[in-house]
Amino acid sequence: MANQVVEAVRARRFWVLTHEVTVPIALLRSEDLRADRNPSPNPGDLARRGPEPVVDPSSP
Repeated sequence: MANQVVEAVRARRFWVLTHEVTVPIALLRSEDLRADRNPSPNPGDLARRGPEPVVDPSSP
């Protein structure tokens, strides 16, 4: 990763993206923001956590 940072500094690049998934996730966040909706879960987070639990609104 250090090499990527050095290359980015030399090339005067602001963004130093170290993982392929960074751009798609950032775009998803941007779309959520523009649509005025809560952030969507990252695809990788879903794979690690499993599906979100279903909450029964009538339960105490």
